[in-house]
Amino acid sequence: MRTAGRFMRLTQSHNSSASASRPLAFRCGLFGLLAGLFVLAGCSGPAKQKWLAFFFDGVPVSGAATNNAQARLVANSQGTNASGQPAAPPRLLKPYIHPPYAKRQCADCHQSKSSQRMAGKGATVCFNCHKDTLIAGKVKHQPVENGECVSCHNPHQAFNTNLLSQLPPALCGKCHDPFPKTAKSRHQPVENGECVSCHNPHSSDNKKLLVKPGAKLCYECHEEIPQQLAKAKVKHQPVENGECVACHNPHQSDNKKLLVTAAAKLRVELEAEYERQKQAAGYVWPAYADDPEKYLPARPLNAWVLDYDFGTDTGDHVVDASGKGNHGSAKSAPLVEISGSKKARRFDGHGQISIQKSPSLNPGVRAWNVEVTFHADAPDGVLLAHGGESNGYCLALKAGKPIFAIVADRESTRLAAQGKVTGAWTTVRAGYDSEACTASLFINGQPAGTVPLKAALHREPHDVLRIGTGLGGQLFNPPLPPFTGRIASVRIFSGKEPAP
Repeated sequence: MRTAGRFMRLTQSHNSSASASRPLAFRCGLFGLLAGLFVLAGCSGPAKQKWLAFFFDGVPVSGAATNNAQARLVANSQGTNASGQPAAPPRLLKPYIHPPYAKRQCADCHQSKSSQRMAGKGATVCFNCHKDTLIAGKVKHQPVENGECVSCHNPHQAFNTNLLSQLPPALCGKCHDPFPKTAKSRHQPVENGECVSCHNPHSSDNKKLLVKPGAKLCYECHEEIPQQLAKAKVKHQPVENGECVACHNPHQSDNKKLLVTAAAKLRVELEAEYERQKQAAGYVWPAYADDPEKYLPARPLNAWVLDYDFGTDTGDHVVDASGKGNHGSAKSAPLVEISGSKKARRFDGHGQISIQKSPSLNPGVRAWNVEVTFHADAPDGVLLAHGGESNGYCLALKAGKPIFAIVADRESTRLAAQGKVTGAWTTVRAGYDSEACTASLFINGQPAGTVPLKAALHREPHDVLRIGTGLGGQLFNPPLPPFTGRIASVRIFSGKEPAP
């Protein structure tokens, strides 16, 4: 392609004898070029095209397409549309212009109108107008933290919203590796290139620059999941904890439903993890769990299954006088004498007695009764608890008043006495009857209340039976602390009416 126009060729020398006239020719050529530029500045479009074509090669004819970004066509190309009619003339795409640039207020960002030097370092110039709350989050995008706003934004003009130099995912792909196109399933926002649907491009208080934490973000689109959770009685633990990414890849996967692992392999991994945790915790699956009648309501023994009076205890060993062998182990609950030869266990807010699981202590029967004789030194505390906040029961003191709670299938039944018992020896008996669907409370042999039983225990709690503390304290809001005071006796009866 020719690189100079006709005028430039006139200034060239064709023989060595004319070398003395070259400076004069150069001056004439330069003067002519400058004069031509001044003329062009005032020319109309067609005239300017003629003059440019005279001086330079390769100038397109008037009306031809150009490579100017502002003249890009976004409408259909010339021709006919689907109806056979001539297509509408192409529409020019107008750029988004930074207001200071549009108003020629160069000194707002630069040291002066004629300087390319910035008026400050990095993002400090931008924050003269834009609020720095964009970067107030705990987690910051690396370009933002480095003050490199122009890594993503064009400071003058762009054909994308927010003056982005490119649109996601192409813009994000400049730094972040693109996701392989071979994945069998892709998250819809990823497929659509909507990175900012989930990620804040500047800063966030959540990991991975997520606009919302955990499952709250997922529920923005997957609205059916929280609705199902609200109705369900049994929930998958990761789902209940909002840990969606424990099972699903948020971008893409080679498995259905964006699962991180194929369903069959995932089950194997989960079972292996269960075995690992079981061995680490020293958990032993009780033999009676394989009983073919384990899913049927257990029959009550109609007998005392635990009887502690601490009279024959030695050290931390707690003796069960019921004959069922449900002996306990005391921790920070020393023996003390209370009257004559009678003994009790003192609890200082840290002590407890734990009893290992056994078939006779399974409260998932038709009727169950517990009885505790105590002297409370504090108004709040757990007397006895078996199980936790999803399945079990708890007898406690709250604001000095005895309270009994049963929870089964996440349905909670509570019964509280009216009078305070703090500072005096008291015997409290509490129980439930699944056939009558009632829960009852007695204080010193006198009825203290009866309420309907919302749900009956039908399976053994996971946690062991504990005296003086227990996970059952989590049933109350706020959770109740361990017991402070003395306990003289604890008895449990499997059945409706406790024997004398």
